[in-house]
Amino acid sequence: MKKHHIIGIIASFALIGLYFLIMMLLAPFNLVLLQFKEMWYWILLLAIGFGIQIGMFTFVRTYVKNNSATKTVAATGTMSTGSMIACCAHHLTDVLPLIGLSAAALFLQQYQTSLLLLGIFSNFVGILLMIRIIKNSSIETKSIIINKFANYNLSFMIKFTVLIGLLTIIISISYSIRGGF
Repeated sequence: MKKHHIIGIIASFALIGLYFLIMMLLAPFNLVLLQFKEMWYWILLLAIGFGIQIGMFTFVRTYVKNNSATKTVAATGTMSTGSMIACCAHHLTDVLPLIGLSAAALFLQQYQTSLLLLGIFSNFVGILLMIRIIKNSSIETKSIIINKFANYNLSFMIKFTVLIGLLTIIISISYSIRGGF
């Protein structure tokens, strides 16, 4: 297994570990397990996407030294960080009322699904940006998936993913306003 694979896997587990750490600081272990059981698919999607981005970032960082690629990698890293924040931000609802921020807690609780969707779609966009960096930098890769995606119009795919993500988040927000989720 290559270094970037290992780092990606470690990043995924680290994000899941961060989830459990934050939750165990805020609630008893049995409640943490119950909430994980209810939200496992969201947490795993975020962790896997985050790990893929970090692994790809490590791979690209090994081969790319020019400034334009570094800037794009920095932007993608920002998306990964945003995904991680979206993953954990909804847990603040447990502690914010204790420090006098009840309105913020209610907001985060109401829009928890929307925040999670934002993180997941940010992961998708970040992964596509990393593939575009690999393609534009002419980095040789043995990954069938990356090579397959690199043959498509990545600019269109990124714009399409952003559009679908925004529409999904808007629908999620409107549904949350009406009392869903």
